[in-house]
Amino acid sequence: MRGALQETVIEGIKTNVPRLNTVVDERWLEVAVHCAAEQVDFIADLLLARGAVSVTMDGEDPLFENKPGDTDLWAQTRVCGIFDNAAGAIEADLPVISEELSSLCGGFDVRRFADQNWEVTSRERSRPIAVTDGLWIVPSWCEPPEPDAINLRIDPGMAFGTGEHPTTLGCLQALSTLPLAG
Repeated sequence: MRGALQETVIEGIKTNVPRLNTVVDERWLEVAVHCAAEQVDFIADLLLARGAVSVTMDGEDPLFENKPGDTDLWAQTRVCGIFDNAAGAIEADLPVISEELSSLCGGFDVRRFADQNWEVTSRERSRPIAVTDGLWIVPSWCEPPEPDAINLRIDPGMAFGTGEHPTTLGCLQALSTLPLAG
């Protein structure tokens, strides 16, 4: 492992696994593995086999739409497994997980975090977003930065998100170029 276990907070993680949604003060563990693209599936499967309730992958640069059949990943990918650490069960398994992972990638990071209310956390981080000159996405609890602009009042949530996704911004930018008279 690259460091001692420490208590940190991670924001915005939700799961649809029922047993996780019922416990508010549960402690969670994130195991983050940095690996080559060709190891991603094996490591993700290993984390799931060891009890991860969720596995995500990300890299340095955003990946957007792939063509049908493409499975492009980052050359170096970060694979994260989230574990329910009830009664310290996963911490007890870390030596075994460490041995399995070190033969593949040489190490991993582990951090603990508490469950958080996604809506409250997202509200604290939400801010107005400039789409174009004169067009903003503004959450209802924020003051519009340009009161005379077109201020699209949408609250971030599961369906719309924050409005920062490139597809959302691209659609709004394209719509802003259309003549809307009449």
